[in-house]
Amino acid sequence: MTTLAAPGISTTASALRRLYVVRFAFAIVWAGVAFAIAGVAGTSGIPAMLRVWGAWAVVAGLVQLVVGVTRRAMGGQWPMIISGGLSVLAGGSFARPPPRTTRH
Repeated sequence: MTTLAAPGISTTASALRRLYVVRFAFAIVWAGVAFAIAGVAGTSGIPAMLRVWGAWAVVAGLVQLVVGVTRRAMGGQWPMIISGGLSVLAGGSFARPPPRTTRH
């Protein structure tokens, strides 16, 4: 029995695999940098570190969102679109500056 794959599926799978490997490597490097500058988090505070993490989540989510939307015609991209949108929203909630408080 022979199985024929539609043209372009193997190249698409290869491109997606490469994208996921690059994203994983970027996340590992990011985590390493975050741990390496843990002393900075101690001096500038956890909120500052969370804002940096939020900015990263926004950028990563935007990339994921753009890739998902441009590949929507291929089908099966809704999880990537939803995940990218959630990353942008969650990252935005961390990246925004803290509210100003007034003292009386």
